[in-house]
Amino acid sequence: MNDRPSPSLTRDHVLAAIADFEANGYPTGYKPSHSYSVVHENKHYPPPSIYALSIKQLTGELPKTKFSVGKNSKCFKILESLGFNIIRKSKPV
Repeated sequence: MNDRPSPSLTRDHVLAAIADFEANGYPTGYKPSHSYSVVHENKHYPPPSIYALSIKQLTGELPKTKFSVGKNSKCFKILESLGFNIIRKSKPV
C-alpha cells in the first residue's frame, strides 16, 4: 500500500475528482467501499476512489499502487483536512 503524502492536494482537486467519478464511475482497479463514505452535497462516494482521482487531478496519473484507508489513514486525514466529511456506513439490519 502506498501512503505517500499529497501536501499540494487541494479541495478543488477533490471536487474535480467527485465530478470525474460522477461522469465516469470507478477508476480502473477500484471498487465500492464497504465501510466508509465521503459525503458531499448529500451524496456518498467511496473514499479510495475519490482520493485516487484527486491524485490524478493533481499529477495527471492515477496512482499505480493502492494506499491504505480507514479511520487513521493519510487518505482520510487529507480528505478531512480539506473539509470533507467521512462517515462510517450503517450495517444493514
